[in-house]
Amino acid sequence: SPYLLRSRPNPRHFPPTRHASLQVSAMRVAVLSLGGEQRAALTAEPSWGLHEVLAAVREQHAATQGLHVQIFHGVSKLADGSSLADIGVAEDSQLTMVASPPSQFVTASSDKTAKLWNMESGECLCIFQGHAEPVLYAALSPDGQEVLTASSDETAKIWSTASGAWLRTFTGHEDWVRSAVFSLDGQEVLTASDDQTAKLWNSASCECLRTYEGHRGCVLSAVFSPHGQEVLTASEDGTAKLWSKVSGECLRTFAEHGDWVRSAGFSEDGQEVLTASEDGTAKLWSTESGVCMRTFEDRGGGCMLFAMFSR
Repeated sequence: SPYLLRSRPNPRHFPPTRHASLQVSAMRVAVLSLGGEQRAALTAEPSWGLHEVLAAVREQHAATQGLHVQIFHGVSKLADGSSLADIGVAEDSQLTMVASPPSQFVTASSDKTAKLWNMESGECLCIFQGHAEPVLYAALSPDGQEVLTASSDETAKIWSTASGAWLRTFTGHEDWVRSAVFSLDGQEVLTASDDQTAKLWNSASCECLRTYEGHRGCVLSAVFSPHGQEVLTASEDGTAKLWSKVSGECLRTFAEHGDWVRSAGFSEDGQEVLTASEDGTAKLWSTESGVCMRTFEDRGGGCMLFAMFSR
């Protein structure tokens, strides 16, 4: 399960690091579960990177061994090559550690099911049954405890990875639900539908919080921005659109493709958008200006169905 890291100041000082302009001091870091139980008590330097943080946690809490772990300060990720200071960690900061099984993945199938698999053994661990039509998309929650599915039965559903039990259903779309994804913290769900809308939901209550309307064709995918404040959609109307997550306002339209836009995604820092289209091209855009910076053409004449940035 995920853990919450709360930073507290420590009066002990360390020699200056490359952050010469900062006063460098150690921080007492309590590693807590989301339920408030302490798992580890660390003394961390601002210069610590992901490796140091995880190594210190695992010395005291072996349950994190073998898990895929990501560390965040707000919406900033502690990536390889960056430090706690780089992502703005200061006294009384709060960090979130999301841990999930690295050896599991989910699949969606036309047989109306989704399945959870062990990547190493190839064993099917769980079958999620309950949709009335084919399952078009499936995703694991950030903590690996739930699976989210999207179906042509016009619903999205959440399931327990431990038992395979159905937990909740999102109803409100009027056509196929093409994709469904969790927000970074798992508190929200974003769906894309052939009814020409995308919807934002509370993942616990299934309440629809916002509907994004403006496309003139099916919405084929929808994703959150890395900072969690924007939504990006791709549509068969030949465009991708950037929306304010909170207000629902369309902030920008990316409109130089000549056919369906099958997918649209953000770069890791959110500064660029990459789209793939049935016109046989992928395009790289500036998120801020909406300007197309580069076009990648499939000269073999095929349709571009998906494009993504490396991580």
